[in-house]
Amino acid sequence: MVKKIFKHFQGINGLIFALYVTVIFTLRVLTVDNCNIWMILLSIAAIFFVSLLICPKLFDWIRALKIPVNTHDYTKKERKIWLLIFFAVNFLVFFLRYVSVYPGGFVVDSINQYTQMTENNYNDWHPALHTFIIFTLPYKLTGNVGSIVFMQVLYLSLSCAYMEYVLMLYAGKKYAVITMLFIVLNPGIQSLAVIPTKDIAFSIASMVLITYTLHIFFTNGQWMNKKLNVVLFSLFAVLAVIFRHNAILLILPVFIAVIFLLALLIYGCKSSSDVVEPITPPENIPTDVTEDITEPEPIVTTTTTTTTTTTIQLVIDERLKWSVNDKNQHSLERNIRNLFITIEEKIAHKDFEGWYGAISDSYRMFLNDKINLQKMSQKSPYLHNKGIILQTPQDYFFHVVIPAREGYKLEYRGYKKIDNNNIRVINGIPGYKDDYSYNFIYQNGSWHLDK
Repeated sequence: MVKKIFKHFQGINGLIFALYVTVIFTLRVLTVDNCNIWMILLSIAAIFFVSLLICPKLFDWIRALKIPVNTHDYTKKERKIWLLIFFAVNFLVFFLRYVSVYPGGFVVDSINQYTQMTENNYNDWHPALHTFIIFTLPYKLTGNVGSIVFMQVLYLSLSCAYMEYVLMLYAGKKYAVITMLFIVLNPGIQSLAVIPTKDIAFSIASMVLITYTLHIFFTNGQWMNKKLNVVLFSLFAVLAVIFRHNAILLILPVFIAVIFLLALLIYGCKSSSDVVEPITPPENIPTDVTEDITEPEPIVTTTTTTTTTTTIQLVIDERLKWSVNDKNQHSLERNIRNLFITIEEKIAHKDFEGWYGAISDSYRMFLNDKINLQKMSQKSPYLHNKGIILQTPQDYFFHVVIPAREGYKLEYRGYKKIDNNNIRVINGIPGYKDDYSYNFIYQNGSWHLDK
């Protein structure tokens, strides 16, 4: 009975989340003066009970929510253009609102902070750092009270544009544009954008922090390898708490989640560094997603290959069937890009037959040699710790290629033509300078990934 209840609440995760929701909603109750202790306890119990009922449903809804996370092949120029578009749209909408209420919407808190600035008498009734950054700094630089809200609009536009830009990189333009429209068309956000308070400063800091958290999650912690990123993540976490002290209720769970994720990646059994991939360097780079495929569903032809160990039906993707000799430069670039897209698609969709048909004869021969598979099983700490002994090419695909790719994304970066039968496709992880390569060989009338 207890196990069933525990399972219904989604295990320890569901209980922790319900407890967190209870704490958030009961803090206000605890601050009420002259409130009966029994009423407080009853309120807390009621909120916790409702949380236990709602949270499992919320977890189910989140799991059912399917947002495709893909490696989108944007050039540097495209990225810059879209980042500029996101900023321009956000800034234009907020600026028009700012002009309509110039010099801004100064509420009681804003006037208090303005007074602190003019009298040079800062106190902790409002965060002194916020007063200095949002009020004092722009006013001292320009001597114009309108610059206070203008700078806030600028900061907000930049943070929104950055968040939308990152969403575009991981989820595509559709979700980025939807997010942008939700922000700029929301009357409440438009109004708050021109009111200089610590709430907006907190929103900006927390928005950037959550965007950094997306980077950490979708790169399996690799984003934190850069010291500058660690500094920025910590800085915006501190700023969020300084601007609003109760932001600790947001920042603390984020920090705990990031620490647990990084600890799992470092000490867990699924770390990418644990996977020994002796075949081709790019497959050491994990990715569980693909390029944003816009081409129609590929037409495939099938043949059968028989080896000494297994019989597997080969599925040859039509996008692999072309030759260099009959292509001009434009179509050559497009078709080479499709080589990369095809391989990424097969791995992301866990399509073993498609992937097996896209690798070279020598690659297949290597994978059908049980001695080679046994050596890989022995040399890989990941496979050894899991107790996995590779027996077939399918084992290699599902126990090495797929796990090694989880959490990473690759982008197409160009190609190098060795000769008419050999092409090297350059790729890498978005945001990182390191390049990797796929070596393709032309044989039997189509291109194949070589080992």
